[in-house]
Amino acid sequence: MKIEILRKLFHLIGLIIPVIYYLLPTRLGLKLFLLITVFFLTFDILRLRIKPVKDIFISIFGSIIRQKEHTNLTGATYLLVASLLSAIFFEKIIAVAVVSYLIVGDTLAAFVGQGIGKIRIGQKTLEGFIGGLLGCIAVSLILHYLNPQELTITAGIIGAFTASIVELIPSEIFINDNIAIPIFSGAAIEFYNIMKL
Repeated sequence: MKIEILRKLFHLIGLIIPVIYYLLPTRLGLKLFLLITVFFLTFDILRLRIKPVKDIFISIFGSIIRQKEHTNLTGATYLLVASLLSAIFFEKIIAVAVVSYLIVGDTLAAFVGQGIGKIRIGQKTLEGFIGGLLGCIAVSLILHYLNPQELTITAGIIGAFTASIVELIPSEIFINDNIAIPIFSGAAIEFYNIMKL
C-alpha cells in the first residue's frame, strides 16, 4: 500500500506535462512532447534489452515501479505516448484536459479506493470511482474557467465521466489505461462537440 501511494504521488508529478503544454505555443509544445516521448520510449526499450541499463534503472526506480514494469514499458512511458497522441489528435484544451484526467483521476481513484473503498466494482471500488470522477470534474471546471469558449462545462463533464468509466474497466482489456483514458475521453468530448453543432 505504501509503495502504491508513493507511485501515485510520483504520478502527480506528471501534471507538469499538461501544464507545460498549456503554457507553450501549440507547435512548440507538440515538438517538445515528440522529443521527450522519443527519448523516454527509446530509453525504456533499451532498458528492457540491455541488462546494465536495466540494472541501473531498477536500482533507482525499482521500489516504485510495478512488477510487470520490470519486463514491460513503464506507466510513465505510456503517459508520454498518450500525451503525444492527445496533442496530435485533439484540440489543445482537450489534450490538456484528458491528460489531466488521467493523472488526477487515476491518482484520486487509487487514494480514495484504497483508503475508504468498500463497495467492489470488479477490481476497483465505487468510492474510488467517485473520487476519481470528482477529480476529473474539478479539472474540467478549472479548464472551463480558464477557457470558457474552448471547453464547455458539459463537454468537460462528459470527458470526466468517460475517463472515470474507462478507469473502471479491467486493465487486461486495454493495452494500457494510460493510453485508453485520454483517447476515449478525448474522443467523447470531440463527439459531443461535433453533435452540438
